[in-house]
Amino acid sequence: MASTLYVLLLITVRKRTYEERTRPTDGVTRVRSFGVRGESTMSSNSTNQDQYRLEQIIELKQGTFCYQPLREAIAEELKSDEQFRLLLELSEQSRQFVTVRDSQVGCDSRMRNSIAGYGEALDEALHYRSVEIITKLCASYVRRDDRWSLSDPDSVDMTGIQAYFDAREMAFRWLRDHQRIVAQLDLTVPEEW
Repeated sequence: MASTLYVLLLITVRKRTYEERTRPTDGVTRVRSFGVRGESTMSSNSTNQDQYRLEQIIELKQGTFCYQPLREAIAEELKSDEQFRLLLELSEQSRQFVTVRDSQVGCDSRMRNSIAGYGEALDEALHYRSVEIITKLCASYVRRDDRWSLSDPDSVDMTGIQAYFDAREMAFRWLRDHQRIVAQLDLTVPEEW
C-alpha cells in the first residue's frame, strides 16, 4: 500500500490559504489549496526541483571557500536551516504556478509579471538568508569555535595548515564585506579583523 505523507502548511499572503501536500510513493507532490475561493489542485515534481535548486545554490555559495571543512559546513547548514528551506520551497512554488496556470487556462502577462515579481522577492530573501548563514559560519570559524578543531592534529600536513589559514583570511574578508549582517545578527568576532 502506498504510504502518503500529509503536511499542513499555513501560508499568509493577503489572505490565509491552507495547503494539504501529499506525496505518494511515485515521488510526485500534489498540493490542494483551501482558501477563500474554494479548492484548487497543483501537481508537480517539486521535491526533485527543490533538491536540484538546493544543490545549485550550495555549489554557488561554497565557491567562495576552498577549505573543505568550511565548504562542508556551508552545505550542512544550508540543508538544515528551516527558514532557508521554506524560502526555497516558496520560490519554487512561484515558478511552478506559472507553468501550471499556463497548462490549465493560460497565464496572461499581467499575472506572469505579478508572480515573477513575487518570485524575485523570494529569491532575494533566499540569497539574503544564505548570506546570514555563511556569515554565522565565518564568525564561528574566525573565533576558532570547537566545531573547527582538528580531530587528529598530527595527521595535518603543511598543505592542510596553509588551507586552514587561507580559509581564515577568506572568512575575515567575508565578515568585512558583510559588516551590516554581522551587526544585525550581533555576532562576536575577534578584534583582529
